[in-house]
Amino acid sequence: MMFIVSLSNTQIILSESSLERDYWPTDGWQHSTFEEAGMNEERIVEMFEYIEENNYAVDSVLIVKDGYLVVEEYLTFSSETLHPVYSVTKSFTSTLIGRAIEEGYIESVDQKILDFLRHIDVPNIENKENITIEHLLTMTSGISWNEDISYYDSANTFRQLVDSSNWVEFVLNQAMEDEPGNTWKYNSGGSHLLSAIIENATGISTLGYASTHIFSKLGFSSYFWEEDPQDICFG
Repeated sequence: MMFIVSLSNTQIILSESSLERDYWPTDGWQHSTFEEAGMNEERIVEMFEYIEENNYAVDSVLIVKDGYLVVEEYLTFSSETLHPVYSVTKSFTSTLIGRAIEEGYIESVDQKILDFLRHIDVPNIENKENITIEHLLTMTSGISWNEDISYYDSANTFRQLVDSSNWVEFVLNQAMEDEPGNTWKYNSGGSHLLSAIIENATGISTLGYASTHIFSKLGFSSYFWEEDPQDICFG
């Protein structure tokens, strides 16, 4: 899980022409009134009333039209609040895999994960010799995993992962229930292995690698990335 100040936790409504502007997504948005934007203020007010009446978990609402910020309301948090983005983190991790391939740290998505993780000493590691990075990216590793039930259910594999003392070892020690590439199954553990691979391949923490190749490029200035007991960033 990752905490980051960005627009990813916000309901943003963009008109097509706004994409031509060059001053976003910084805090330098130019503002516009409802009248100037040609928008119906009463309907916007109704929207906020509807959100409140139905107790929807909306953190904030930004409405941008023609490149101008018309509405900026924070209902739960301020614009400076660090907020968990959960599985959005997987997009950062997968992007960093691509960057590591571009920089030559990883040969390709066809490279076997044990090229980076064979040093992990668990009983069931050898039967995972055919799993590639692509299998982790596409969640088709074949590793037995059950994340589709309530997190509070003791049978939830992700909860077991979080409660374990070594996350990478825990994932690699799970049984194989299918050949890699055959079956899709949502698996946050596999995504965490990607983070371990990034750190092993580059010699840089996933956070440090992301800071250089993603966050600085997008103008993110305040963020925090949680780590497992071995100080590997949550994949």
